[in-house]
Amino acid sequence: MEKTNGADQQFARMKEIMMVAGPAPFSDRVADACAPSRNCFHRSKFIIDRVGDCRDMIKSVLGLDEHWEVYLINGTGRNGIEATIKCLPDIFVLSNGVWGELMSAYAGRHGEVRDPAKPFTRPSSHPFAVHVGVVAHDTEKATTNDIPALCEWAQRNGHRLVIDAMSAVVVQDINWNHPAIDVICFSAAKALRAPNGFAIVAARSNCYLKAQPRTSYLDLYLHRKSYEETGYAAGQLISLFVLGLHEALLELLEEGVAVRRQNILRQLGLLRRALNSHGFADEFDRRSNYVLPLRLPDGWTWEGFNAQLWKRGASTTIGHEGRKGRVMNVSPAGAITDEQIWKFCEICAEVKQEESPC
Repeated sequence: MEKTNGADQQFARMKEIMMVAGPAPFSDRVADACAPSRNCFHRSKFIIDRVGDCRDMIKSVLGLDEHWEVYLINGTGRNGIEATIKCLPDIFVLSNGVWGELMSAYAGRHGEVRDPAKPFTRPSSHPFAVHVGVVAHDTEKATTNDIPALCEWAQRNGHRLVIDAMSAVVVQDINWNHPAIDVICFSAAKALRAPNGFAIVAARSNCYLKAQPRTSYLDLYLHRKSYEETGYAAGQLISLFVLGLHEALLELLEEGVAVRRQNILRQLGLLRRALNSHGFADEFDRRSNYVLPLRLPDGWTWEGFNAQLWKRGASTTIGHEGRKGRVMNVSPAGAITDEQIWKFCEICAEVKQEESPC
C-alpha cells in the first residue's frame, strides 16, 4: 500500500464533507485519541479512571450540581431514552415531532402513560403523570420546543421533565440544572463531536429509578449500583469509544460551550447565505438553531440530490418531507471548517447546474 504523508492523511480525513447533525464529524484530535493501546482493556484502571473523568466533565458541560448522576450506556441515544422511560412509574409524552413519537412508542412498550399532545394543553388533564417527556430539538423536522418555558410550566404544575436533548446539549442555551428537570438524555455523537457508541443519561440522584431489572445495559438502577460498587458501568463499554469521548469532552471544555454554540450559529449563517445565493430557499416555518432546512430547486428530491452529493464526497440529512420530498437538512454540527462549508456550497451549486433533476 502506498504511504501518504501527514498532509495527504489530513486531506483524506477532510475529503468527505458531512454537513449533518449527527453522527457529527469529529476532529483529528479525537480520532487520534481512539487509537488502540495496551491500556484499552475495559476494566483496566486506565479506562475506569477515564469513564469517571467523562462523567465529571459531562456534568461540567451541562452545568449540573452534585445532586446529579451521569450514566454511559452502550448504543445510540435511543438506548438512553428507553433505559430512562422504563425506570419511571408513569410518563406523559409531548409527542409533537418525529422523536417525540419515538419516545411515546417506548413509553407504550413498557406500559407507561402515552398520549400525543401539544405543549401547554393536554398535560393538565393528566395530573397523575408526574413525569413529562419532551424532545428539545427534532433534527428531522428541524424544530425546537421551548424548554425554558416548559420548565416554568412544569414547576407551576408539579411536573418533572424528562428531556430528549440529543441535539440540544451544546447548541441551545438552557439551564439544565433547573429544578423542574429530572432527566436529560443525549448522544455522544452530535454536538459533543465524539464517536457514536454511547447514550448518555444525566439524572437527579433522588429521581425514581427502580424498575425491575431486565437487560442490564438498559437499567439505570443497575448502572448506578455498578458505578457505586465497582467504578464501571453495568454493561461493557467499548474502550476506544471511551477514549474518544474523553478527548472530545476535553476539547469542548477547552473551547468553551458558549464559544462552540456561537461558532455553530455563525457557520449556520454562512451556509444559509451561500446556499440561498445558489437558489436553495429557506423553509421559513422551521425554527432550528442547529439545522438549516432548505427547499431544493424544482424537480429535485432529497434522495436524488443527496445521491449526487455522495458522488462528489458530500452528504446531508433527510428533511421533514421524507426521501421523496424536496427538503434537505444541513448542519455544521461537527468539526467543520469554513473552507469545507464553501466547498460544500460549491458542490451543491455544481449538482444543480450540471445534473438532471431527480
